[in-house]
Amino acid sequence: MNYWNKKMYYLMTESDAKEPKYGTEDSAGVDIYYNGSVPVTIGPGSLAELETHLAVEIPHGCFGMLVVRSGYGWRGLSMLNSVGIIDCDYRGEIGIKLVNHGHEIITIEPGVRVAQMIVIPYLRVDLERVGELGETERGTGGFGSTGVR
Repeated sequence: MNYWNKKMYYLMTESDAKEPKYGTEDSAGVDIYYNGSVPVTIGPGSLAELETHLAVEIPHGCFGMLVVRSGYGWRGLSMLNSVGIIDCDYRGEIGIKLVNHGHEIITIEPGVRVAQMIVIPYLRVDLERVGELGETERGTGGFGSTGVR
């Protein structure tokens, strides 16, 4: 795997759609825009899918992690399954699927930055079924078993 291939190709399926871009020189995530033609209103407890008119070619050995921009996150919006995972072999349009966990109605206007995509290398492992797993100090303890401090 070539983790050092830092080029991601992208295709805009609509000519007037806003293209992805980094907000600053040191931004980790690429800003992704809602490129629909009408405002989308998401009520408390409701779901919505936003069009981006964006397809990408992520470098082999990496995936795109799609997250809601913090300005919407603090108001209660999140990705339908917390984060969106875009595999390097996916070539379809990226959709932003949101759920409103907040208490207010949120309207998203066309052309606004609504999500960020962070490109992350991953390790693909060989799977092997065994009869038992190695022991550790923690063992099977989970959900706060190591304490809070």
